[in-house]
Parts: sequence; C-alpha cells; structure tokens
Amino acid sequence: MKNKINRTLGVIENMYFSDDKPWYVAYSGGKDSTLVLLLIVEFLKKQKNDKMIHIVYCDTGVEFPIMRNYTIRVLNNLDKIAKIYNLPIEILIAKPRIEDSFFVNVIGKGYVPPSFMFRWCTNRLRTRPLQDVTKDKENIILLGTRFDESTERNRTLKSNQVDSYIFRQCSYPNSTIFSPIIDYNVEEVWKSIETLNIDAIIDVEKLKFLYKGFSESNEQNREILGGRYGCWVCTVVRRDKAGENLVKKGYAEINHLLSFRQLLLDLRNDPSKRYPNRKTGEKGKGPFSLDTRKMILERLILTEKPSGYKLIDEE
Repeated sequence: MKNKINRTLGVIENMYFSDDKPWYVAYSGGKDSTLVLLLIVEFLKKQKNDKMIHIVYCDTGVEFPIMRNYTIRVLNNLDKIAKIYNLPIEILIAKPRIEDSFFVNVIGKGYVPPSFMFRWCTNRLRTRPLQDVTKDKENIILLGTRFDESTERNRTLKSNQVDSYIFRQCSYPNSTIFSPIIDYNVEEVWKSIETLNIDAIIDVEKLKFLYKGFSESNEQNREILGGRYGCWVCTVVRRDKAGENLVKKGYAEINHLLSFRQLLLDLRNDPSKRYPNRKTGEKGKGPFSLDTRKMILERLILTEKPSGYKLIDEE
C-alpha cells in the first residue's frame, strides 16, 4: 500500500508545482474525501512551500446531523495539526446562498423535492457554494472521485476526462478537477486512510462505525467499505436505506427525519397538493400550493424537538 501512496504523493507533487492556481480540497467527511485530505497533509509535511491549500466543507444544511457533527470534529483536529506543523492550510465552511438552500426552495418557492428527472439540488447545495468560495478565479479543485464507484459514474468521468487524473467541469470552465485517487478501489481507500492517519486527525473507528450505520450488513462485512450516504431529505432514491440502517444501529431519533422525508415524497406524488399549472403556465403538475408549503414548514418545526437536531436555521 505504501508504494501506491508514494506514487499518489508524487502525482500530487507534480500537479502542485505545475502552476500557481489556488487549490481547493472538497472535503465531505466521507471515506474518499478523507483519503484526499490525509494525502494533502502528508504531502505538505514533506514540502517547504507557502502555497496555500484551502480545505472546503460544504455545509448544505441538510446533511445527516450525525455525519455533520463528526466532520466538524475532524476539521477542528486538522486545524490543530496544521498549526503544529505550520502547514499552509486554510479551512473554509461553505454554505448555499439563502435563495439556494433546500427549505427556501421547497417551502419558500414551492419546488417539489428532487427526483431522478428533476435533480435541482446538487448544483445549488454543493457545486455552487464551492464555486462561490473560489471567487471565479482559475483554480484546481481536488475531489475524492474514483472509477470504482458505479457504471454511471464511470461513464460520466470518462466523458469529461482530460488526462489520467484531470477532468473538466463543463458548467464552471475556470475550475480544473484533480482526482488523485481516481484509480483506488474501496479496500485501498480504507487501508490508505489507516496508513496515513499518523496524527489521528481522523477517528477511523468512528468513521467505520458510521459507515456500518449507513450500510446493510452482509457476510463480507463490506458495509464498512462501500456504504454511501447523502442528505437526510434526499428523495432521489425511493428508500432512504442509510437512514433506515442508522435506526437499526440504535439511532432511534432518525425515525423522525425519515417520517418527514416520507411526507415530502407523499406530497410530491399527490397532485392535489400542487398547483395544476407549471411555472411556464403549461398544464401539468406544478409547484407545491401555498397551503402545502405551510404544512411542510409546520411539520418541519414539529420534527425538530423530538429528533434533537436543529433542522432549519433562523436565517
């Protein structure tokens, strides 16, 4: 594993010194972005250079609260280690613009929750906040993207691949995507995290525990290795298996979040809860009606207390 890590560090070094474009590491708390984060720390510990690397966590406002709390702790640990080693690292927490936030769109504007055919959330909640941080300058964005994830992901990556580790982002031409772990498989990701976590920035056992919670068990115990999680309000998938499995692992409060998510699904599929015309004026299922949106807000506020989580902020 050390040979592959050293090769990846060499790729990072060549890219780092190839130009003066600022670097932004997109850190989500998941296993893949965790490995990229640890590789960057290891690289910077060995380099005498003051070119700043920005670590960006996008706080969408609808992350699973358990995962968000864990991620913030990691960022606090990283800040301490960066000061100890005098590393040129800046930690940034990006948030969606208020007009782009999930509940402003659903409750304020009447958007129906995202579906596979109407996936309006990713750009507003994740991509645009990261781009707001870069301030439209030419930049390099480091992602923990890998070819090993899914057939659909592989197809998308290959269509945008420029070089072995470089990808274009069509909607944002100023950004070059650099994916240093593109050729890692799941097992290599976990082994590399354990190898690189010398300064205990990451609580590896906690991260594995969370992945167990987000995944279904099987004989090979691959829930630690291959589990995935998203936003707790995600209605792109039919069932929130991550949330259901967290409940099975003892997080009973997640039931309240699952019930709210189910409400969103039911309302999306009920024509009587939506205007009869689209925003273009054409006949067809339109946005949520005003009464429906009021009901969603009331239910959201009622969900907060028993869940124990802050689900919608004052802003």
